[in-house]
Amino acid sequence: MTYNEYLNSLDGWMAYWQFEKRDIPEGLDVDRMFYRGRVEGSKFGMVDTYSFVKYIPDNTTADFAQSYSTNLFEYAFRIRSGAPVGFGAMLVLYPLLVVDNISSELYQFSQTYCPKHFGASEFPSILSLAAQDLYYYPSTPFWGALYYNGFRTESQKCFNPKKWAEISAGSRQ
Repeated sequence: MTYNEYLNSLDGWMAYWQFEKRDIPEGLDVDRMFYRGRVEGSKFGMVDTYSFVKYIPDNTTADFAQSYSTNLFEYAFRIRSGAPVGFGAMLVLYPLLVVDNISSELYQFSQTYCPKHFGASEFPSILSLAAQDLYYYPSTPFWGALYYNGFRTESQKCFNPKKWAEISAGSRQ
């Protein structure tokens, strides 16, 4: 699967999961931007969910990946509106980096980077196009016990071509 083929499929799947594709503001270095706002009882109010997608070279550093995720979290926090985060509202961010083949350094980053925020979540993932595997923090931090399984499930169904094929096969039965 090429990156352009992936993006074309991603657009359809994100729409399927009720995400709206957004225009990318000038200066924001991403290839796709998606947004979904909805009330979720399990998260005690309005949840603003943003996803940003960017294709990067295989030799990209973990420092870049962390900066990408952190900067997009700060950006999403600035552009959201509504009730204060943590008081009737939550912010969820899925920054996705796409590579042809995941490097050892990016793999290690995906397995260890787990930032903590009040009333918000930053859940970065890295997709290897060659393997069609999605990599992200695999554990559940104590403070994220209520949400982390849901973040992993949502990342899989939104971003993983293998999961898309599984869902499609199940709907044809």
